[in-house]
Amino acid sequence: MSTYRRLTQPPAQSFFLLGMRGVGKSTWARSTFPNATFLDLLDELLAIEVKSTDRYHIGLLKSLRRLDELPGLVRRVLLYTGNRPFRSADGIDIWPADRFASTVAADELWP
Repeated sequence: MSTYRRLTQPPAQSFFLLGMRGVGKSTWARSTFPNATFLDLLDELLAIEVKSTDRYHIGLLKSLRRLDELPGLVRRVLLYTGNRPFRSADGIDIWPADRFASTVAADELWP
């Protein structure tokens, strides 16, 4: 298998790496950031929803609640721009984005 030198430089701040399966996103990320925490979301079933609001209200959980009966689902997480982490009565974690990042970095995402 041939490898090609990428022409892009990584941004100085956070970014999303999007693309079709099998085009080398993980390979590029591992070679560009060898000391980064790597999280394979295909190993465990995790539902994450991101909202651009700093105020929590019950309506934000509508989509994640629909996934409750999904076989193999390990955790449901709602990320928002607020600053208070908590858990809903039905087990959905509601976290500020920085809490999610620190949880992933500490390898504590899976219960």
